[in-house]
Amino acid sequence: MVVIEISAKLLQKAFRGKDIGLSNKLLQTAMTYCSAAQISTVYLGTMQQFKAAQSFYIKHGFQQILEHQLPSDFMLNSLDSVFLKKHIAVA
Repeated sequence: MVVIEISAKLLQKAFRGKDIGLSNKLLQTAMTYCSAAQISTVYLGTMQQFKAAQSFYIKHGFQQILEHQLPSDFMLNSLDSVFLKKHIAVA
């Protein structure tokens, strides 16, 4: 099993929207890498108050899961309380 960690980075609001779409581009780049690396499931965590982030991930096919559904080797951040996963097609 291959495990990677995608460190969350907060983008200034001007870079998140449809005009520049940097959030979309960063996520797509990560998903493309995972597919090429034969990683079929991506897990992530975020904080409860980051509603926009949760909506962004759900809009991009992630599904909310419970903490106990994370893989045993998931690098848990003690501040995270919302967890999501996405199955992706491998190349």
